[in-house]
Amino acid sequence: MLRNLFRYSIRSFKRQRSYIIINILGLSIGIACSLLIALYVINEAGYDKFNEKKDRIFRLVLNGKVGGQEITGAYTCAVIGPTMLREYPEVEDYVRMSGRGPTVVEYLDKTFTEDHIIEVDSSFFNIFSIPVIKGDAASLLNSPRRAVVSESTAKRIFGNEDPIDKAIKIGNDTTRYIVSGIMADVPAKCHFEANILTSFMTNPRSQSPIWMSNSFSTYLLLKPNTSYKTVDEKIPAMLEKYVGPELQQYMGISIA
Repeated sequence: MLRNLFRYSIRSFKRQRSYIIINILGLSIGIACSLLIALYVINEAGYDKFNEKKDRIFRLVLNGKVGGQEITGAYTCAVIGPTMLREYPEVEDYVRMSGRGPTVVEYLDKTFTEDHIIEVDSSFFNIFSIPVIKGDAASLLNSPRRAVVSESTAKRIFGNEDPIDKAIKIGNDTTRYIVSGIMADVPAKCHFEANILTSFMTNPRSQSPIWMSNSFSTYLLLKPNTSYKTVDEKIPAMLEKYVGPELQQYMGISIA
């Protein structure tokens, strides 16, 4: 019988290549599988250096092996961020992000195609140092159907009009989004691009309790002077507690 490996590690947001394997949990199923949670910032060539909290920001990344095939992805389940904030005192905050492909945005009789629309939690501006030009950063995205537009996007869509409280249609959504704020343009040397941010609460999957459904990027903000190794040590117990029951329920698998 093959051994399935769940391996979780944390990689610093400041280093791209190095990572630490924390633990291995054997699973009694017939395929080889491993999960790696790594936390990182893109590279040392200037990317993301504008972030004031860059030394404390980590991204959860999944690496795995299934049937001898290596898989890599930056997607996690919706529930892992809230769980780590609730149960890990070392975690100060988290933000989940989910990008769209090219999407049609409508305002009045005008139509635009936007390439960089991202659903984010309201904590986005607490974690990433993107200045808010208009609006209260803490409350801009704290309810469904809210949108924040970049300064250049606001000018392109609204011209000289004030975008605040204007309604826009995004994609096929029948309910329009209300513009709640304006942010500065995301710096060119940022590992993500965003012209429009929408509230993550709009997505019905944001409340999904399923651990084996990976659809979102998750970033953690650790508290000052926190060693990521402290977080590392707790990850195996989190796997046993939450992933184990789902493996048993959905696949008839027990963590050995």
